[in-house]
This record gives sequence, structure tokens and C-alpha cells, in this order.
Amino acid sequence: MLVFFAVLMFALQYPLTRMITDEGWTLLVATSLALLVVSAPASILSAILSESFPTRVRTQGIGFACSLSVAVFGGTAPYLNQLFGNLGAEWVFGAYIMALCALTGLSCLFIRETRGMVLAGE
Repeated sequence: MLVFFAVLMFALQYPLTRMITDEGWTLLVATSLALLVVSAPASILSAILSESFPTRVRTQGIGFACSLSVAVFGGTAPYLNQLFGNLGAEWVFGAYIMALCALTGLSCLFIRETRGMVLAGE
């Protein structure tokens, strides 16, 4: 599911960005389509995160991972988008998002399967 998300967002990044014009409805449509794609992995993210950490450090692990990723990527995204836009290199931000999608897909290949494992004893 997460690999599918990464591939789909990678493929849709350029078309969705190019769809946005000065008309308000284009932003609405592009954002709605992107959020539709994001909703699929978001529905299983809590289960994946909770199975990725041992029980004794689960809360701290999930909290740290979420806080760090939001601060680093969510906090810098608007700044980078504006910076590259002002420099006339809007394509660089799209390439940045596509690179993050590729890293997401690659990292999903290394998530360990926990089916049948006892997670409480870790």
C-alpha cells in the first residue's frame, strides 16, 4: 500500500502541479486529487508505526518520528516552494517532492513484516 502511494504520488506530482493556474478551482481539484491519494496510506499509518517499534518505546518512537518528520519536511516545504518560485526554478521543488516519494517507496521495502510476531515481548 505504501509503495503504491509513493509511486502514484511520484507520477502525479508534475501533472498536479501543472494543473494549478490562477483560477481557484484548479487548486481545489489538484489538492483534492492529491489528498485522495494520501488518504489511502494515512488510513494504515498508525498500525504500521505502532508495529515498527517495540512496546516499551512505542510511544516515544512514534512521537519522535512524527515530530521530526513534520518539523524537517513539513516545516521547510513552504519555505522551499517560495524560495524556488522566487528564483524562477519552480521545477526544483517538484523534483524535491518526487525525490521524497522515491525515498518513501525505497524505505517501504525495508519495513519488516510483523505478522505472527508477539510485539509485546520486544
